[in-house]
Amino acid sequence: MAKKKTSKKKQAKKVASKKKAVKKTKKATQKKTTKAAKKTATKNTTKKKVSKKKATKKKVAKKKLSKKVSTKKKATKKKAVAKTTTKKKSAKKTTVAKKKASTKTKTKKSESKKASTDKKMKAKAPKEKSKLTKAKEALEQEIAVKNIEIEKSENQKKPVAPEEKELTRRKARLIEKYIRQGKAWNDIESSIKDFAVDYNMKGTFEERSVIMHKNMGVGYVMNVMNNRMTVYFREGVKNLIMNYGK
Repeated sequence: MAKKKTSKKKQAKKVASKKKAVKKTKKATQKKTTKAAKKTATKNTTKKKVSKKKATKKKVAKKKLSKKVSTKKKATKKKAVAKTTTKKKSAKKTTVAKKKASTKTKTKKSESKKASTDKKMKAKAPKEKSKLTKAKEALEQEIAVKNIEIEKSENQKKPVAPEEKELTRRKARLIEKYIRQGKAWNDIESSIKDFAVDYNMKGTFEERSVIMHKNMGVGYVMNVMNNRMTVYFREGVKNLIMNYGK
């Protein structure tokens, strides 16, 4: 009985050891698989990084190539435009030169025609000169007669200027007397009006003379001192300038 128990124990121990060994192998295999998975993952990530770098490098290279191509295209376009502009300029120059040549030829032809016509006219001139001179003289006489008639009609239409009358001392004293007495200005103005002279700052005026002002109307010069004068108007006595700028 004791031998059976020991054998069972041994068997149990063997089974336990086998289970432990299986567990260890499982753990080892799991570790290996995890390590392998990690390694593959790292490899994949590195591959992805490398592929990304390669893709970025390719993109940069493509961009550089596209830029180079665009610059080359631009340069070719500029060259083509320059060529076309030079061609156009040359064409314009040729057309201008052609036009100038044509105009020169036309002018030469016209000059030659004029010269030929002048020669013909000179040949015919001595015969026709007498007729032309007679016609011109007749026209000039008619124009002179008409001008004389026009001048006569204008002189008749012009109004005859009235004879200038001087303001006498006696009349000037009477006017001064009326001003002192305060007589109605309408009566004084009616007697002075015919002797009025247009007022101008540059003009010269004497005492006991009459002026016509643009704004104040008729005025009687009471006194003159150097370049100033006192004038009596409807509104009252005013000081005015004369001989301005002299």
